[in-house]
Amino acid sequence: HMLYHVPDAQAAVFEFARVLVPDGHALVVLNANAHMCEIRQLHLDAMADLAGATYLLPARASERWTIETAQPILAAAFDVLHCARVTRELVIPDAEPVVDYANSMQSFYAPFLPVDVTWATLMERMRGRVEATIASDGAWRCHSDVGCFVCRAR
Repeated sequence: HMLYHVPDAQAAVFEFARVLVPDGHALVVLNANAHMCEIRQLHLDAMADLAGATYLLPARASERWTIETAQPILAAAFDVLHCARVTRELVIPDAEPVVDYANSMQSFYAPFLPVDVTWATLMERMRGRVEATIASDGAWRCHSDVGCFVCRAR
């Protein structure tokens, strides 16, 4: 599930194919483009609240290789048998797990904050937004969208 972190996805796929037994199977799980997009939007909205302007988030590594783009990369080394896509709505009745997950992205997003916005202030604003949504809707909702490619070695 972490293949999007490798610098050369195609080389990694060829290496998987090389070490897989003949006619063996590889399962490759990737996120979709829209996977948990609500977290990204929460960051953007909280930054707009604090900075008063549109804020652009840098692309994350997981956006480099998704279920929408993986087929040709995998097909270069494997017979791609199918992709089982799983989508779920996550219904989260408490702000803490949402804020904790957002906080886990600090090392990636904090360097891009405006100089007058601290990470702690951003997390407080995100918490406030999540708590407001929970108070009005009963829960904060997010959508998981992943796919598992079943591939066979040639």
